[in-house]
Amino acid sequence: MDHAKGLTNVIAKGIAISIAYGIGYLILRYYSFDQWFLPAGLRAACLFFMPLRYWPFVFIGDAAAVMYGRIPKAHKYDALWVYAGPLLLIVSGSIAPYLLRKKLRNADMIIRQLPMAAACTAVWSAACTIGFNTLLGGPNDSFSILFLANNVFGNYLGIFMVVLPVAIWRRRDQYAGSLKKTFRDAAFALFSIAAMFVYLKFWHVDDDVIRKSTLMLMICPALFLTYYHGWLGAAIGVIIVNLGIAQTMTYCRTPGVPAPYDETVFLAQIGLTIAASAFLILGTRITSHFEKAIDAGVAEEEARKISRLTLLSNASESRNQVLYMAQLHVLADEEMRELVPWLKAQGKYTEALAVNKRAARHRELFHRHALGLYPVGIEEKGLFAVVHSQAFEDRWSESVPLVFGFGVRDPRILSDDLQFGAYHSLCSAIVLMCDWKPEELHIRMRVWRTSLKRGIYFTVSAFNPGDAEASQAGAAASLLLNARVNAHGGIVRRHAHRVSVLLSEANT
Repeated sequence: MDHAKGLTNVIAKGIAISIAYGIGYLILRYYSFDQWFLPAGLRAACLFFMPLRYWPFVFIGDAAAVMYGRIPKAHKYDALWVYAGPLLLIVSGSIAPYLLRKKLRNADMIIRQLPMAAACTAVWSAACTIGFNTLLGGPNDSFSILFLANNVFGNYLGIFMVVLPVAIWRRRDQYAGSLKKTFRDAAFALFSIAAMFVYLKFWHVDDDVIRKSTLMLMICPALFLTYYHGWLGAAIGVIIVNLGIAQTMTYCRTPGVPAPYDETVFLAQIGLTIAASAFLILGTRITSHFEKAIDAGVAEEEARKISRLTLLSNASESRNQVLYMAQLHVLADEEMRELVPWLKAQGKYTEALAVNKRAARHRELFHRHALGLYPVGIEEKGLFAVVHSQAFEDRWSESVPLVFGFGVRDPRILSDDLQFGAYHSLCSAIVLMCDWKPEELHIRMRVWRTSLKRGIYFTVSAFNPGDAEASQAGAAASLLLNARVNAHGGIVRRHAHRVSVLLSEANT
């Protein structure tokens, strides 16, 4: 009797879940587009956290919602894709979340490993979509690199947008410190991003460089929240930034109508994808250090100092995340390499050439942005080689020409962490000096060593500067420069048209 009653309760709850899921899917789909696909987040949240006994009802709700959107297209595509495809898609798409649940064992581990879980789910879901579109007679745009990239990054950011609020609610009893301060800082971050959005919308910015710079600046508030509030700050920051960058696309489109491809926004979304992953991983580490420090009886402010130093000095997490995102990019490239021969075999040589060109363009965009997060070449070639590379000059070529001068001592005698800190300090100094609008920037770098310490000294000087114009980018660069220099026990000096920085570490 009890068993029958329990089964009845499960079925009743399951039917309610199916109905609620279907309605929620359609609402989220209405406000989504390929580069920001919210239903992927709803699907992932249910498959990550819902008991397995309710999965069949999730499948039914998902299939019904997808079929509802496909039925009006029945005259254009194969009936198998319209009526059988939705159920096959959700069932096959659940394989990745199921394997992740078995490997990670519990919801808390999934939350801690969310960047990895989201990336695996996004890639697998995009592969399933392309596969069933091809096999069941669906849309032909599945053959393009743009479709694949939009699906992967759109699913990835959509998962963050829905799963992170669920994760915040599930961990509501684990937060240390003052929630009042967290929400106050979150409100400040939201205001900052809203101001940038209003600037882009109402000032009708047409300059591509200014648009890219403003979109990338939207990521800074997430860094600020991660810096002060660990995982909780990172989660809130990623949600706010995700929403802000997505709105730069949505204000020029009608909900429910596919948006035109915008390469500037797409580049910003690649940056957000990499940064969001790094922020969540670093935020988890900061929260862990903070909680351990509190348990050991360390005062809250001192614990936060330890956490900030961990964020500023630990380059290995950024490195791992760049490599992980590079693997994700390689997977997308492999999909395209398999697609090109197939297109040629079908006699579609023009489409195959277009796929190759688009893949090369996105590869260039990815490498250019990944260099800004972590210069992997430091480990093999050293800081001077990375700074003097064509990729580094190309990164700044739109802003100002660079002239270099290096000392004779090899920077590889320094630790990777110190070289990483010097690299990002140099980038901050360049942004700071660009406010002077110089004709050139002269960069001088010297590595030094004594019996007790070793380090690096560099200057960034503006050649033939104009009148200084303070900018948001310069203000943010100044704060980050001070933070990194302090983390390494260094010194920063600002002179007229020149910034000097000294960083050091123990000579081990």
